[in-house]
Amino acid sequence: ALALHLLETGALRPRPAGSGAGGAAPAAATAAPAAPAARSAVPVLELRGVTYSYPGAARPAVQDVSLTVHEGECVGIIGQNGSGKSTLVKLVTGLLRPSSGEIRYRGEDLTSLRVAQIAQRIGLVLQNPDYQLFNVSAIEEVRFGLRNLGLPPEEVERRARESLAAVGLDGVADLFPFRLSFGDRRRLAVAAVLAMQPDVLILDEPTTAQDYRGRYLLADLAEELRREGRTVIMISHDMELVAHYASRVVVLWDGCVLTQGPPHEVFAQEELLERTKLRPPQIAPVVRALAPAGVPAEAVSLERLIDALRPAPGDGN
Repeated sequence: ALALHLLETGALRPRPAGSGAGGAAPAAATAAPAAPAARSAVPVLELRGVTYSYPGAARPAVQDVSLTVHEGECVGIIGQNGSGKSTLVKLVTGLLRPSSGEIRYRGEDLTSLRVAQIAQRIGLVLQNPDYQLFNVSAIEEVRFGLRNLGLPPEEVERRARESLAAVGLDGVADLFPFRLSFGDRRRLAVAAVLAMQPDVLILDEPTTAQDYRGRYLLADLAEELRREGRTVIMISHDMELVAHYASRVVVLWDGCVLTQGPPHEVFAQEELLERTKLRPPQIAPVVRALAPAGVPAEAVSLERLIDALRPAPGDGN
């Protein structure tokens, strides 16, 4: 109601379509991130009818899941606990093998690769970093995987230092990992995976134990990788984060893909989300209410809405 009042009184006005500095297109922030134009015809990841049942379970944890992920996408996977998100991640990283169906990485059957080979291509940052950390210092944690790749010592050192700096931990390189806070240990786990330069980065609940700065630092890193052409998959309960960074959202429910699409389309399906006990971003109903005033449906995160309402340079307002 307040936003509508501000629009009616002229205090806020949505930016006209195609407006911007010198008549340029509006800032990219008003739309969901798009994948790079040059896209391989072969998907990075393709799941075809994948089902997995844990031994002794009454029903499959993942059932008949078909999903395609292309190079340069940021895919947000959402769902309540028990919806199959963790199982799906374990299948994609080779920690579990499908009971039926197939998973392909760039057209190659994933089951033909060893877990170590998959880890070079698909990097996973677990929700609990303590499962991934075991070395005597932060810098050694990052060096470990690089040495296993057989890289020259100078390349190992360069990548390790750059990765720690990227997550803001260059000042604690020699510190024992378990002297770091839980949030910083999460960032260290990210650094160790980033240093390996995988094609696909999977972040399991990237905002867990992060303050406001850390929350966006990790997500911005993922966005930077996506812009470079790499693929990012976010498993998250943080709807605001998914709405802002994901180019596509996949909703899992009871081990199945319930729906998928651009964030603004998925979060507009209120009845479906209510069935899955998921709540869309708080800003979503505001954006729908402002649609008659010209606010784009894609402005489904607070940052994009602010950008859409900001007068274009030279507008005189």
